[in-house]
Amino acid sequence: MITALIATLALATPQAPGTPAAPDLAPLLRAYFEAPSPRGAELQPLVTAAANREAELVAMLAEKTFLAERVAVERFAAIRDGRLVQPPDDNPALLIGPEVPTGLAPLLVYVPDAVYAKPFVDEMRAAAARGWFVYLVPDSLRDNRYLSTPQELDRHTGPLRDLLLRHAIDPDRICFTGSGRGGHACWDVGLMRSGRFAAILPCNGGTIHEGGFARTGGVFVENGRDLATFLTFNNTFDHGIEACRHAVKLLTGWGARIEVQEEATMRFVFLDEATTKLASAKRTAHRRSIVKRFNRLPDGAHYWLEALDRRPGEWDPAARVEVKAADWPKQPELQRQTYWKLVQDRCARLAGVVAGNRMRIEAQGVGRLRVWFDPELVDFGAKVDIEVGGKLVRSVQPKRRLDVMLARVWATGDTSALYWDHVDLALPK
Repeated sequence: MITALIATLALATPQAPGTPAAPDLAPLLRAYFEAPSPRGAELQPLVTAAANREAELVAMLAEKTFLAERVAVERFAAIRDGRLVQPPDDNPALLIGPEVPTGLAPLLVYVPDAVYAKPFVDEMRAAAARGWFVYLVPDSLRDNRYLSTPQELDRHTGPLRDLLLRHAIDPDRICFTGSGRGGHACWDVGLMRSGRFAAILPCNGGTIHEGGFARTGGVFVENGRDLATFLTFNNTFDHGIEACRHAVKLLTGWGARIEVQEEATMRFVFLDEATTKLASAKRTAHRRSIVKRFNRLPDGAHYWLEALDRRPGEWDPAARVEVKAADWPKQPELQRQTYWKLVQDRCARLAGVVAGNRMRIEAQGVGRLRVWFDPELVDFGAKVDIEVGGKLVRSVQPKRRLDVMLARVWATGDTSALYWDHVDLALPK
């Protein structure tokens, strides 16, 4: 509110006679976000125009007043390389959302337990009438199975960047829900990209890809500590019952926000129920305590930490994991935990805490690390001490660099968590 007031007062200040009018930042922002590169010809005119107008720019990003229009949307598109494109195929991705004259509205990523998307149009229109954007991800193989692959992950999260920069979507109120196949996807995508979501609501789908040992090697319940989980699952037909119970036990023990509804019914969660349960969910854009476990390098960015490499390298999920007979327990639940522990040891983990102007970081399986700075996290007027593995490794004086902040928004579409500077660290072996 204070930022918006400063920007409003700056706009209302009369200019001296003969002084050229300040250029409108909105069309410059739109041109920049539509550009094919964050460092192209569109960047410098924007940086020049925004110099000494940072409060106005931040307010414009926060409220998305740079949008050309804020009308209701119904979009039917195909997903290609993580983007929504025209023309759509016979099973299109759907985006339906409300008119948002002012402010921002939440977005729900929706994966129903069905092969085709079009039967859900009316349900999505009803959700839009309640003030929600809904992005429905269709079944790419039309077999009603979810496969944990990098391509599937990109189909669910890749389009979010463009959607955020073109619509009045609140980046801190993006949630994910799905049933059956969609329940598995909800866990898988939500945990892999947990920094993107405020909450997940899986229904009758378990964390069957814990560790992603079959394909990706990087889905971990531990990542659920940084988002809210609303879980519904049945205890009669096995659709991941024990995996759900295990996730509940872990998340509860870590103190994560989790609400659980275990019942005897094998059913679906539809949008009316999901939007009601998720209405209060909101991401903390500047989390001071974060955890991320992953295998693939593209999954190693989480809030203000970003892995720049994997050391000694990404684990091959197809590789055979040897377990000594003496170490293999007889109980199935303990067998699962034993295997997952072996998978975790082959993957990477980042954890960090901000306390004042000190960042305490733990890193496993990473050789180079990028640390991002934001005035909401640390005081830019003083040096920031970075501690890795209990040792002070760097003291940095962060700066407000417009080009760095804008390039990150260009890449992520996130207009809430604005990072103005960063430092790259080579970690000791």
